[in-house]
Amino acid sequence: MARKSQRVADMSPEKLERRRQQKREYNRRVKENDPERYQKWCDETTKRNTPEQRKKMYTKHRDKRIAESRLYRNKNRELILTKAKQYAELQKATNKEEFLKKKRESVHKWRSSDKGCEWHKNNKHNILENTRARQARKKHATPLWADRKVMKKVYAHARHLTEATGIPHEVDHIIPLQSDFVCGLHVENNLQVISRFENRSKSNTVSCI
Repeated sequence: MARKSQRVADMSPEKLERRRQQKREYNRRVKENDPERYQKWCDETTKRNTPEQRKKMYTKHRDKRIAESRLYRNKNRELILTKAKQYAELQKATNKEEFLKKKRESVHKWRSSDKGCEWHKNNKHNILENTRARQARKKHATPLWADRKVMKKVYAHARHLTEATGIPHEVDHIIPLQSDFVCGLHVENNLQVISRFENRSKSNTVSCI
């Protein structure tokens, strides 16, 4: 048994993937031809495959599994991205509220992580450039007939909510100033006050009010 494990550990990622495909094909045939035998084997495997055993095996072969995963991602990058995009679109279409909630939580988690903070620290020049570009777009998107007094009241309301609740609030453009589908104006009826978390998670998508 030890020799067999060593042979598997010495396999290249390509050969190991072929071996796994052969095992999957074998299991599929057994499941179709002898369901009782297949179910018995699954039950026995589940009993042996305890969380402690899985953790032990992962620790033992961690570097090899990481190398295998990296090799697969590099070879199938376009396929992975396509499937991820299709899954995201499906989730967004079938359960939009839950999808947006998970997206906001994911963005907030990343920005609060050490990796997110490190990225922010190392990319201040990019952030500044994006800010200046947005300021320029806002300037060109403000027509002469915009009611600046009302707009200032909206920004004042956002500041008041921030001070009253302790939760940062920001002024959001309902129809974004720049988007792949539609571009809005910087006018009073295109502004809404939402929390900073909601605003950053929303990005440049169109709000539903």
